[in-house]
Amino acid sequence: MIETTRYFYDDDVLAKMILAAEKNPSTKKLGQRVDEELMKRWTQGVYTPGLNKADEVFQSLKLDQLGDKVLAIPLFGYFSRVGRDELLLNKKKRMHLGYHAVKCRSQRELTKGTSIDKGVANELAFFGQHEYW
Repeated sequence: MIETTRYFYDDDVLAKMILAAEKNPSTKKLGQRVDEELMKRWTQGVYTPGLNKADEVFQSLKLDQLGDKVLAIPLFGYFSRVGRDELLLNKKKRMHLGYHAVKCRSQRELTKGTSIDKGVANELAFFGQHEYW
């Protein structure tokens, strides 16, 4: 079903349709089904070489074109759902202390264009050297 719908609509339009469908009781189940298929496509799909999956999804939702306005629109909330449920349900990355800790890229790193992969490497190095973690 998702591939047929994606033939006619880009991911950003499809995500807006899902958000609208989930608000209406008569279309909520359909919206949830399409959402599950889209999330599966994003988390298991093949992506552009050199781009992280999150970057690819961010661009497919056209969030990269919004600049500073990105946090104010509903699609950003939708974007943040990608992978969140698996993390919260303790499916993908097992929690040992009952919570996750992350070290996000700083504004300076973002301005310099530090990639997500480099940010993850910095995070691993940080927690690897930290006495508590």
